[in-house]
Amino acid sequence: MHLPDQRIILTGGAGFLGRSLAAALVQRGVPPQHVFVPRSRAFDLTRQDAVRRLFADAFPGRGSTLVLHAAGFTGGIGRNRRHPARFFYDNLIMAMNLVEEARASGFVERGGKFVQVGTMTSYPADAPQPLREDSLWAGYPDKVSAPYGVAKLACWQLLQAYHTEHGLKGAYVVPVNLYGPGDNVGDPENSHVAGALVRKFVEAVYWQEPEVVCWGSGAPTRDFIFVDDAAEGVL
Repeated sequence: MHLPDQRIILTGGAGFLGRSLAAALVQRGVPPQHVFVPRSRAFDLTRQDAVRRLFADAFPGRGSTLVLHAAGFTGGIGRNRRHPARFFYDNLIMAMNLVEEARASGFVERGGKFVQVGTMTSYPADAPQPLREDSLWAGYPDKVSAPYGVAKLACWQLLQAYHTEHGLKGAYVVPVNLYGPGDNVGDPENSHVAGALVRKFVEAVYWQEPEVVCWGSGAPTRDFIFVDDAAEGVL
């Protein structure tokens, strides 16, 4: 797939990973007019009518040929604990709406490809380390983030089903914990773990605190990837 020739819908293009994806597309020679970034205030992806309008408005008369679906209701452990229903519903319904509209809008007939960004929280809580792709379906995710992880796994199965029945070309990519510029470190409840830890230690030094309290038992193994490297992996 020659990216500069594609007409791309980039959901979540204003988010943490999405901004890096947008920059990486420019670096690969994709003209700005070939990238459509829907904003939530104009296109609520949890509503089918809004997604139908998105596919119609993105490239009038021509249609999109690539969807990079990086949008989602996301956050840290604290937010997962407070909003399990929304983590499940929003993330699943957005993918369902987008994939179904791709089927209904002629996207498949144009040879379009749908790329879904998954999550490492889909892995079983007791998956052996280091993580392997064949472990994804081998058990239940950590109970705190299970609504998010299971919803994203369902998105993978969604792509498989639409490929089998309708010929939709799809890819499902699973980045590990992201870090880098643009992360939300201002809210410890919603930030990613790497950024949250950096902030904890910087503030402890600044305030001359005698200790830093980190969540968890201290035993988990975590993988981290720089956000720009994750964007390159997606592309």
